[in-house]
Amino acid sequence: MVILFSLFYITFGPKIASATTFDVTLYNAIGDGITDDTAAFVQAWGDLCADISENPTLIIPSDKTFLIHCVAFAGPCKSSSSSILIKLLGDITAPKSLVGWESCDTQGHLMYFRSVQGLTIAGPGQIDGQGSIWWGDGDVKLMLLFKNCDGLRLRGSRFVNSPKTHISISGCKGADIQSPHISAPDYSPNTNGIDISWSSHINIHDSSIGSGGLGKHSSYTAVEKVLVRQSYFTSTQNGARIKTVPYGKGYARSIVFEHILLSNVKNPIIIDQHYCTNMSNADCHAPVSLVTQ
Repeated sequence: MVILFSLFYITFGPKIASATTFDVTLYNAIGDGITDDTAAFVQAWGDLCADISENPTLIIPSDKTFLIHCVAFAGPCKSSSSSILIKLLGDITAPKSLVGWESCDTQGHLMYFRSVQGLTIAGPGQIDGQGSIWWGDGDVKLMLLFKNCDGLRLRGSRFVNSPKTHISISGCKGADIQSPHISAPDYSPNTNGIDISWSSHINIHDSSIGSGGLGKHSSYTAVEKVLVRQSYFTSTQNGARIKTVPYGKGYARSIVFEHILLSNVKNPIIIDQHYCTNMSNADCHAPVSLVTQ
């Protein structure tokens, strides 16, 4: 009687919920860095986003390099926990020719995440934007855009050689960016590490950024309540810097740099009201006040 009861309990007892995983190689992704794996990523994301389990997970396996041509990862997704995980264990690469970027519908980004709540991208893998093909071109593309992705988490991945900005965060609340490694050669133009716009409560920490603004085209832009602390600038062109274009509108205020170390920095501290290389005669109307050290 005891044995029968034990079998009944094992067979019909409560089960512990586990995350559903979606491995891109099971969708015929090759991962040789040459074959176009875009379709596999699109199909895997479609199934993941429609999954109603807790914490559905997209697996990008290690020891492989996946070539993709502009992918839009659109939400909202149906996970019961409003939590999505991408395990970036292997590498992702952009096309190595301009032709590979043709017919993109991702606002010029290699990877475009839109309205995905509770998204986490974690792992030691790398995303390579192959930016060198663009650095001499005027119509430059970008690498990653997160738009309206509240609760975004980035954990420990590497982002290299973007055509322009590596990571763009727009319209997001409560993002936490931990231990990103961002790099591009010093001759790469405008390869910003992380650009933030229309967002609030963004925390970036334990980061390593080594790479080549806001308010352009006379638009109104406001930046305030920014804290940069416990940072180390080594062998950089600039250290603590605030720059505004002379023809922009808006303000930059309540910006604090504290406990920063600078080593072999050409321009340790710059507050530049006239940042523009081709408007040397433009008027400058942005006042500077209440600067302390």
